[in-house]
Amino acid sequence: MSGEVDIVAAPTLRHCIDEQLGKVRSLVLDLTGTSFFGAAGLSVLVHTADRARQHEVSWALICPHAVLRPLTVTGLSEGLPVCVDLPEAIAAVTTEQAALSGS
Repeated sequence: MSGEVDIVAAPTLRHCIDEQLGKVRSLVLDLTGTSFFGAAGLSVLVHTADRARQHEVSWALICPHAVLRPLTVTGLSEGLPVCVDLPEAIAAVTTEQAALSGS
């Protein structure tokens, strides 16, 4: 994802994520190219967390400052799988997928 996630772009992001959650067992959402992340984007992430739980999909976010700041200010960073880079995100989804599958 790159650019701005605002009230205009958020529905497209949500649709793309929902489409993938029905097909995969793990998902890394790379937001490093995101320059603005508004309230509508935060809503998409909360929705994604709920849908991932429903589908037993392990997932992680790679967040730049533009995304991490609103997540931290709202307290959402505590409940979402926030990672700083791809290796950390892959490790997080691998660990969570193992826990979900009981391995």
